[in-house]
Formats: sequence, structure tokens, C-alpha cells
Amino acid sequence: MAQSIPALSEKAAEDTQQQSWYVYIIENRLDQLYTGITTDPQRRFKEHQSNTLKAAKSLRGKGPLTLRYCLEVKNQSQALQVEYWIKQQTKPRKLRIINGLLNPLCSVSEATGKDQGNANNQD
Repeated sequence: MAQSIPALSEKAAEDTQQQSWYVYIIENRLDQLYTGITTDPQRRFKEHQSNTLKAAKSLRGKGPLTLRYCLEVKNQSQALQVEYWIKQQTKPRKLRIINGLLNPLCSVSEATGKDQGNANNQD
């Protein structure tokens, strides 16, 4: 009978929480915007550019791709919240995020009722 080792599982979970996560927006040649999360933006962007199975289906064959926005967040949970919030936005609002006119961290904190920092929402 196999036994799990709790110390290893807890350590792996702890490492994931301490690792920086990033939310990114990529623009394709059709001016479409794709939002995703990763722990390594350079690696992930190269995967999207490769047109292999590691690339998002919605980006395959639509290069050249441009990494338009990348935001570091404190953990995977926050990355998922910010990604979800950005995906709900219209293209003009996404362009405001890319241009630094709208801070997704403030907007997510307002939407969830959590304090994510001191930055002001300029929307």
C-alpha cells in the first residue's frame, strides 16, 4: 500500500505559493488579445510562438505575436483572479491596461473586496 509523504506535499504547495506568478497579454497579427498566466513569461511566450502543442490553440498560426503586457503578482491565486478579471473586460479596457491607464490589481481588489495594494484605480 502506497503512502503519501505529507512533508513533501506541503513543501511543494509552499514552493508554489512563494514562486512569483505573472499575468500577460499577447497580441497577434489580427490585433486580437490573448490573456494568460505563467511562472516564466519568457518561456511561455516562446511556447506560444512555437506553434506546437504547448502554444494556446487560439494563437496558433496567427503570428507574429507581441507580448504587450506582463504583470507580476504574489501567487497563483491572485494570478487566476487577475486573469479572470482581464478576460471579462472589453478590448478598449484591455488596451487601457496595456497602456498603464487601468490597474488590474486595484480593480480586482474592488471586485473581490480584498486589499491588493495602494495603487489607485484610474478608471
